[in-house]
Amino acid sequence: IDDPLSVGLLVAEAAAAADPSDPGGGAVDSAQTRHGQDFYPARMERNLLVGCDVLVGDPGEGRVQRGDLLIEDGRIAAIGDEAVDAERIDAAGTLVIPGFVDTHRHVWQTAIRGICADWTLLDYFLGVRVNSSGVFTPEDVYVGNYAGALEALDAGVTCLLDFSHCLNSPEHADEAVRGLRETGIRGTWAYGMYPVPLAEPAFPGVEERAADVRRVRGRHFSAPEA
Repeated sequence: IDDPLSVGLLVAEAAAAADPSDPGGGAVDSAQTRHGQDFYPARMERNLLVGCDVLVGDPGEGRVQRGDLLIEDGRIAAIGDEAVDAERIDAAGTLVIPGFVDTHRHVWQTAIRGICADWTLLDYFLGVRVNSSGVFTPEDVYVGNYAGALEALDAGVTCLLDFSHCLNSPEHADEAVRGLRETGIRGTWAYGMYPVPLAEPAFPGVEERAADVRRVRGRHFSAPEA
């Protein structure tokens, strides 16, 4: 699958040698672009994590191997202790594990998440999904998704499902996708059908919203596998 945002999981389970021809083997591919330009530089980048402990094989077995981990253009290429021509990074005392997967996150809510700490579920529905979501602009959704995805990556979450339900207009949907894609995170973007109470809704009924779902899929996730 070429698009890391549509459905791909970053399976960083280290193998003795990853297949560089496998498009699902790492986070770098042609879909990761910013304003039409390649998100990552075209030149080959090679980094060697030296002296780390690597979780290998089946994670359920918990096998840990000490060695060097070679990363080529964002892909795990090999595990070993041979000298290679690469930028060396001292990783002694660190544990290299697969990235975490978050299966349910409303990424657009990043900036207001803290207000719900002592709320009930009903408080959340009324305070966020009824009130706050109605005043979010497309730019607000973009910023929330961009910052929220970076926050996830910083915490070791390399793949997530974004249940995106602040889609008050086609522009909101486009900016939600753009915010995630520009970070390079992997995962699934889920179009939320929740009708936000607005005086003049862009989607008067389910038919109009379903039409926008098809528009978003055709514009942003046109690959057959997406």
